[in-house]
Amino acid sequence: MTDPSPIDPSSMVPAIGKETGKTPSSNAFKSMMQQAPAGGQKPTEMSPIQLAQNQNVVTGTPNHATLLAQASQVQGTLGDLQSHLNTKNLKLSKPQQYLLKSKLGEATDHLRAANTKLGAEPPKAPITHHSASPIQKFLSTLTDGQNQLESAKAKLNSLSQAGETLTPSDFLLAQIKMNQAQQELEFSSVLLSKAVDALKATFNIQL
Repeated sequence: MTDPSPIDPSSMVPAIGKETGKTPSSNAFKSMMQQAPAGGQKPTEMSPIQLAQNQNVVTGTPNHATLLAQASQVQGTLGDLQSHLNTKNLKLSKPQQYLLKSKLGEATDHLRAANTKLGAEPPKAPITHHSASPIQKFLSTLTDGQNQLESAKAKLNSLSQAGETLTPSDFLLAQIKMNQAQQELEFSSVLLSKAVDALKATFNIQL
């Protein structure tokens, strides 16, 4: 009996792209590389360089005046959010509530950190009853944010009137924290705007 001819392992697995005569698509590879990181990984905090690329960042060296202007801008965004939340019959889905709670909480934390860098005592958060609705709790968080900004502005005015200043690094860190708060609030504003638009569209259809 003659021995069977040896089997070439490479002949059992076709080369990639050999069956179709085409090489794997580079677009598919790029798509895989651009996918979001695996679940459970926390997004990296934005660096000062990345923040500087944001259109809302105040250019130049921060000082009393620029931080006061920035605080007023953030207050304006908070006011817009309060207006959205006071929309009659507004209802938010569970995912929207989760996102809004996260974003508003992070924004308030950034504002507290800004107060700390300015040497101001961050005001205590308003007490919200456990039976309050989600929207009432969000409004309470926004009130907390407004209180943080009023405290920051009072401290900046006090320093300016006394002819006192902060180190450049403290000014910069306070500016960065306000920028981060503004970004979280702008995200929240977009989310609420879509919810309000959807509500208006629903009423128009019913009419």
